[in-house]
Amino acid sequence: MIGQRSSILLIAAVMVLLVAMPLSAIEAGAVESGPQESMLIDIRLDGPNVVGTGTPADYTVRVSYVYPERIQEYSYKAKIIGTNTLGASVSPDNGTDLEGLFSMVITGASSTGKMMVEINATATEGNITWFRVKEFEISVVRPVFVDAVLLNIGYSDASNVSVDMIIDGSLRETKYYNISANSSISVNFTWVFSTIPQGKHTVTLVIDSQSEFVEFSKGDNVITIDVYFSDSGNPLRGILVIMIIFVGVILSLTILTKGGKKK
Repeated sequence: MIGQRSSILLIAAVMVLLVAMPLSAIEAGAVESGPQESMLIDIRLDGPNVVGTGTPADYTVRVSYVYPERIQEYSYKAKIIGTNTLGASVSPDNGTDLEGLFSMVITGASSTGKMMVEINATATEGNITWFRVKEFEISVVRPVFVDAVLLNIGYSDASNVSVDMIIDGSLRETKYYNISANSSISVNFTWVFSTIPQGKHTVTLVIDSQSEFVEFSKGDNVITIDVYFSDSGNPLRGILVIMIIFVGVILSLTILTKGGKKK
């Protein structure tokens, strides 16, 4: 009986050892082989899906794990990939955070088209680092730049002066400015779009200030600009149409003037 019990205990010990060894080997292998890919990591890129050529835009990267209580920290690395990379950039292109929230600025490529942003996110769980790679597509278009000069003709400083950019009656963006007394500053807006109907579009800048001494250089608190597009989503062609019309008028006036001189 004693010998039989000893054999049973020996067999049980061997079985426990055999079960424990693979677990140890797996854990050791995970540590030695580096980060392990995991689909339990979620990556999100919050921000505009359309940017202008060479124009920066603000984004937020959100990295999370199915079991957040297990994670000590999150990190990421980002880069522009694909064929449309000239002039494009990501800043900062890496970071570490306990909550998995990262702010970055993505600058559009110098050429229009599609731009790809690759984000490699990691989550550290004890001695194991999980990772996941995800790609995001951003459209790059030729932007419309709207510039104006803001004046403070008074003798006191003006703070938090808001300027609204309104496109075809809809508010698109608001910026705030501080203007010293008896001085001027430049107001700059960038209008980007993926598609837009052809024809005339009205861009309006409106000053909303309590001070009666803040105005545009043209002497009013409202500026209206008409922009014409001959082809959907292509402002360059619209500008060319305006130039062609302008040149045609000049040529017509020149011909009429010459004709009048001959008579």
